[in-house]
Amino acid sequence: MVVTMRVFTIGLDDIIDMSAVRLFINDFHRTVARANVAKSAIEVKRRFPEGVPILESVKDLGVKGDDFTKLFGQSQALKKRLASHDLCTHTDAELRETIVRNFGKKVDLLEWVKVICNEARTCQEMVMRDELKKMKRVLRHQGHVDANGLIQMKGVIGLFARFVAALVAGRSTPRGFGGGRG
Repeated sequence: MVVTMRVFTIGLDDIIDMSAVRLFINDFHRTVARANVAKSAIEVKRRFPEGVPILESVKDLGVKGDDFTKLFGQSQALKKRLASHDLCTHTDAELRETIVRNFGKKVDLLEWVKVICNEARTCQEMVMRDELKKMKRVLRHQGHVDANGLIQMKGVIGLFARFVAALVAGRSTPRGFGGGRG
């Protein structure tokens, strides 16, 4: 087994758990010190083949508080549910990776569909706006618009009838296509 030791920086967000095992490092910039840490890590791995013991926040660290215990209990319950899920217990690693990869693709495709539907809705609104301008122009040409640019009552009824028909046609498209709700 070849172990290479490198020095790097991590943030607090990257730490998931802390172990009760401590390794003392004198000067990790020297190669000899890093080699000693590597030997110590191999010894820890030999002593704890199932994994190093993890510090418990309540028992080992003495963290107290009702909010913390409530959240910690919820966290433990979720971890148990995840560990007992069929995906973790009854499937091999390759199948699990395939399922997770396919789920990621599905999420990406659903996001893409949302973007496309929003674009289609925007285009439909532009078309309806253009059609409304054309209707106003026709009403103006037929004399249903007064000098102030207001549509007279007879022209409003014709305009609304056509506009409502366009709205009903737009809402009767299948759900997910063109923003319809039908």
